[in-house]
Amino acid sequence: ALAVTELLLGRHPWAGRDVLRIMDGVLDEAVRPTPGAHGLVLAKPVEALLARALAIDPKARPKDAGAFWAALRAAAEGRTRPSAGQAIRGVLGRMVGRKK
Repeated sequence: ALAVTELLLGRHPWAGRDVLRIMDGVLDEAVRPTPGAHGLVLAKPVEALLARALAIDPKARPKDAGAFWAALRAAAEGRTRPSAGQAIRGVLGRMVGRKK
């Protein structure tokens, strides 16, 4: 999510800030480095997903990169959740990738 934010902004969200301000931002749930926090206007579902993906609590974030990308695509397309095909591919991908 941070890489997506950096790509959208054209710079790192913490660029030009001193170490103390960066640490404040990293530790403060109210200060998430989303594109909207830097003045870039995105669709609300996309901004909300990026904020969730940048949450301090790992349990609040999407469970893996595949879930994040599927949710990002859904949000960008105006859907509230990934399509059935995306969900099935995600499940199958995790099953194939499992080591016994």
